[in-house]
Amino acid sequence: MFLEPGVYLAIGCYLGAFATWIRLLRHVPVGVAFAASHLEIVSVLIVSYLWLGESVSLAQAAGAFLILLGVGVLACFERRPASPKAIGSADCERA
Repeated sequence: MFLEPGVYLAIGCYLGAFATWIRLLRHVPVGVAFAASHLEIVSVLIVSYLWLGESVSLAQAAGAFLILLGVGVLACFERRPASPKAIGSADCERA
C-alpha cells in the first residue's frame, strides 16, 4: 500500500489542506473559515469531473453553487470589529 504514489499524493493533499486551514484561521473569523472549509466539497466535485471523468448531476451542481453562494455571502457580511479603517469601506458593495 505504501508503495503506491497515490497514497503520498493523498497525504500531501491532506497536509496542504491542513496548512491552508491554519493560515485561514489567522486571517478570518472562525465562521467564515468553517464555511470556506466546505469549498473542499466543491473542489473534489470539480476535480472528479475534470480528472476522473465523473458525471455531475443537476443536484450536485446546484449544491456546489449553493455552497459557493453561502461562503461568498458569509464572507461578505461577516461582522468585523469596528476600526477607523473599516468605517465606510465598501468591500461588498458595488458602486
